[in-house]
Amino acid sequence: MTSSGEQVLIVESDPDISDLIGRQALQPLGYKVTVTGGAGAAIKLAIENHPDLILANLNLPGLSGKDLIAALTSQGITAPLVVIAEKGQEQSVIQSFRLGAVDAILWPARDAEVVRVVERALQQTRETRTRFKTRPSIGSRQPGTPAQSPRTDRPSLHWKSCDIHYRSAPIVRPNR
Repeated sequence: MTSSGEQVLIVESDPDISDLIGRQALQPLGYKVTVTGGAGAAIKLAIENHPDLILANLNLPGLSGKDLIAALTSQGITAPLVVIAEKGQEQSVIQSFRLGAVDAILWPARDAEVVRVVERALQQTRETRTRFKTRPSIGSRQPGTPAQSPRTDRPSLHWKSCDIHYRSAPIVRPNR
């Protein structure tokens, strides 16, 4: 359960919560933590730094956490996002999942729970990286071997160009 220096962006307006998550729970495990208090700054940091994981409070001033998810998605940010919500906000958490959040931390939470959720979310990022590193690049297959479909790793069908001709038939209408 150790980090390899993965970058975590924490979007939290409460300094006590961001300190507990970032400095006390994640930094001792080797995570590189960046903290910001607003959604606008979070979007800018995510575009510039490409974090491995984003933790965002649903109750941010200005843009909400759900608005932040939508904005990050529209900017092409693919890092998994975990929402931080207070107990009793389960409906908002479900809406966040529909928008693309991968997990949630219900606050107040213990350090161990925060680390467990972060590790589970980062596992997705690690597996994706491993999958892309082990996938052969385009053009690297040997002649005579079937092409592999990128999503299923099964041989894909390649249609050879063929001409399809349609005959135009006269329209026959019944006599009245």
